Amino acid sequence: MSQEKITRFRWMRSLAGAGMLLLGTASMISAASLPEKYQSKAVRVGLQNQYAPFNYIDPKTKELTGLSVDLFAALEKKMGVKMEVVIATFPDLFPGLQAGRFDLIGAGIADNAKRRETLTFADYLRSGYVMMTTSDKTSSVKSWDDLCGKSVAYIRFVALLGDVLKGINEKTCVAKAKTPITIVTDDLPVQLGLSQNRYEAAMIAQELYLYLQSTQAGSYAQIGDVVNASLFGIAFQKPDTELRDAIGAGIQSLIDDGTYGKLLDKYGLKAMSLEKVTFDAGQN
Repeated sequence: MSQEKITRFRWMRSLAGAGMLLLGTASMISAASLPEKYQSKAVRVGLQNQYAPFNYIDPKTKELTGLSVDLFAALEKKMGVKMEVVIATFPDLFPGLQAGRFDLIGAGIADNAKRRETLTFADYLRSGYVMMTTSDKTSSVKSWDDLCGKSVAYIRFVALLGDVLKGINEKTCVAKAKTPITIVTDDLPVQLGLSQNRYEAAMIAQELYLYLQSTQAGSYAQIGDVVNASLFGIAFQKPDTELRDAIGAGIQSLIDDGTYGKLLDKYGLKAMSLEKVTFDAGQN
């Protein structure tokens, strides 16, 4: 965590960039909803800064931006509570929370049974995995069956993507005595490998696929359905249910007043939206 740094969100700039108006200034959601210790100090939000579209450095402005950044900007205004972001690498987010370097992980974390052993979640998104290819390959790659005998990649550090891809290979190709998929791992973004024709398709997180569709419309196409859909949420230390409930109520208020939908639209993520915030509701 030596490179970790605390920086104030540029809240007003983020809100202006979202092009939205929060509906009204009066709200039942306020700093008083938070546990007493947070009413006189900032809530510290753990985020990484290299995962578009949730939290990343804008190449033009060189500032931290993304759905998570805008969401906590809106929560600060809605709840009247100060928030600070603590930048950490993804592997450092979980030990950082347990060590008290920040009060919650705001990066959008999959809520699953293993993580609920030590964490508790306010779930506000649903995400899964997408098989994608470039638009110029759609005539020859229309379904998972068309991938048998071809090469398909996933990003190396997301092992679960590899597990999902192996399952698709077994069910779609091996079980039907077809030539198996050649599974490739890549250390670089898979969209780069696709554009360089190093493989025919790639398994990618749904939020990344939707973001690419939003920023590079017409360049990529989805193959088959979204798989392994699960709830994503803000993660807290397991005993910290009061803070979880207050933040969850704040997000629900943003859902109800339309702010949440506008933010998801901004990043092309409307397909991941939920109508209600839930707690520890992940199924896996």
